Amino acid sequence: GISVLIQEVGSRVLSLTISLVLARFLGSDQFGRYSFALTFATVLGAIADLGVDTIVVRELSRTQTKKSILLGNAILIKLVLATCGVLLALFIMLVSSSSTATKILLLIASLALFTYAPTGGLGTIFVAVHTVNFARGFVTAVDLIARIVQISAIGLLLLAKSPLWLILLVSVAVQLVATLIVAKRAV
Repeated sequence: GISVLIQEVGSRVLSLTISLVLARFLGSDQFGRYSFALTFATVLGAIADLGVDTIVVRELSRTQTKKSILLGNAILIKLVLATCGVLLALFIMLVSSSSTATKILLLIASLALFTYAPTGGLGTIFVAVHTVNFARGFVTAVDLIARIVQISAIGLLLLAKSPLWLILLVSVAVQLVATLIVAKRAV
């Protein structure tokens, strides 16, 4: 109930804080590239979703008898869709006239399709399972901890004047670890 709400608000406040810190320290050019890469991943995530999460939530709430078959099929479909999203990103990068640095950022950001960070990523299937099982608080707690780790790591990288690609890679890696934790408990 209320603790999940507090955790959710905390997670969103930390996400906003991460964005503000990055905007302040990266400057408009670098932050613009960072935002572009994340927006790119979000668009790919929407394409990679195709409503699978909604179907899983509906079917899991109807019956628990074929849960493993349904979940296995959904994971396979989402894995294929996420992989197609990354391949689409690679194709777009090949035909794009963007700089090499921007293409690297887009590739790293597209790897977020294997997490629950962008809308429609592979990991959202595990979030759907937790939602059906009334364990959304676990996902929110993991997300809150991941945001704290993420902002700490980004802060250290900014202080070390690390390149933008490394900051984005660490962000995606933190989300991947969070997704693995959520996935392990979901199956």
